[in-house]
Amino acid sequence: MRGVFARHYIWLSSMLFMSVFIAGIAFVTAASSYFSAQQQNTLSKNADAVSSFVSANLVERGGVFDNPLRMAIATMAKTSSTHILICDINGQILLCSDVPFCSEHAGRYVPEALAQAIIQNGSAVEQSSLDGIYPNRHNLAAYSMIFDDRPVGFIIVAAQVAETRMLTGAFVRIILIVSSTVLVLSFVSAYAVTKRMTRPLMAMARSAQSYARGDFSTRVPVSADFDDEISILCQNFNSMADSLQRLEELRQGFIADVSHELRTPMTVIQGYVDGILDGAIPSEHQTEYLKTIRGEVSRLSRLVARMLDISNMRSEDMSFSRQPVNASERLRQVILGFEKRIEDKSLDVEFSIPDDDITVSFDPDSLTQILTNLIDNAVKFAPQNGRLSISLIHKGSKAFMSVTNSGSVIPPAELPFVFNRFYKTDKSRSSDRSGLGLGLYIVKSIIQSHGESIQVTSENGLTTFAFSLSVMK
Repeated sequence: MRGVFARHYIWLSSMLFMSVFIAGIAFVTAASSYFSAQQQNTLSKNADAVSSFVSANLVERGGVFDNPLRMAIATMAKTSSTHILICDINGQILLCSDVPFCSEHAGRYVPEALAQAIIQNGSAVEQSSLDGIYPNRHNLAAYSMIFDDRPVGFIIVAAQVAETRMLTGAFVRIILIVSSTVLVLSFVSAYAVTKRMTRPLMAMARSAQSYARGDFSTRVPVSADFDDEISILCQNFNSMADSLQRLEELRQGFIADVSHELRTPMTVIQGYVDGILDGAIPSEHQTEYLKTIRGEVSRLSRLVARMLDISNMRSEDMSFSRQPVNASERLRQVILGFEKRIEDKSLDVEFSIPDDDITVSFDPDSLTQILTNLIDNAVKFAPQNGRLSISLIHKGSKAFMSVTNSGSVIPPAELPFVFNRFYKTDKSRSSDRSGLGLGLYIVKSIIQSHGESIQVTSENGLTTFAFSLSVMK
């Protein structure tokens, strides 16, 4: 199977060859016609001049063809590289320009039709061998001779067609040399241009084969000297490869994280169940261990539920129902659900919302899920007797909700990763095993799907999550 380079080069070379060939044929045809026309024009002028000269001499010499006239005609023929025939009114050749006196042509007759045309019209131009008078075809020009104001014969001036062919042949040789040079240069240029154009395509083909094998490390070289469609295609191809590589890294990391999150509770459950079945755990402690098993099963259930949430958010069929939502009232409802946990930790709660209700455009259930996740994290990581601040403010066309808790801060190096799947800071792993590292990822995904944004700051003993909402007009 021919590649893109071969097909493109063959097509381009064929077009170049056909263009040069057609142009050459056109030039040769035009040159042949031009040279033939020029010769006929020259013959006509010569025939007219000879006819006038002979007619004048016949008048002067009383219609006698003497030797001086014959020598003059021979000289005129030799000077113009032509052959001259003098014929009577019937078309019989009286003499020619050959010297000494020519017996080959004298006495022969030119075609009757030509003779009549010359006498009737006064002149004629054609290409003929005069029915064998000449061994091959000649370009002919004829003019009638006038004596006593009446035609007494005619003059035929002839030139070999071969002379025109010689000129045409010389022109053809020049055309062939020029065309060959142009074709060679064109083929070389076409090869270079085609090679440059197809090189990135071949590189992309090789890279695509690597991607099919799972290797996303290869990239297509992009020339900085060009800014054409192929260069843009290469840049977009490399951008696609970067995205695929990131997705592959995320996929592998995701599988590793899920495996880790599943392995830990399953190992605990298997160990406790084996201990109960083997009798290694006393019956009086079995209830305690069964509660632990139930906790691990609940953790697995939450993990599966969160994974389904992520799958739904990434699905093309996933859509959010934007509705007018009373953000103030929704915030009050969610905070009431944490009342017992807040009391258990003796948290100092600062709740700040405007007196007037703020209505935003958002999916109601999604807003509840976001607030629940953020407040749950804030309560979870706030220390005993710590502080919890929740606020809602209205600025222009946006409303901003923030949830702040006191306690250990998130290290600055870890802040960019808190919204990643399965990401946990060291403090969460050491102080709480119930977290899955998916809550903040889901929160950010929902917010971004609504065209909003969320930020996190953690400094001076306070950690704040703040996100935007679009206010209904």
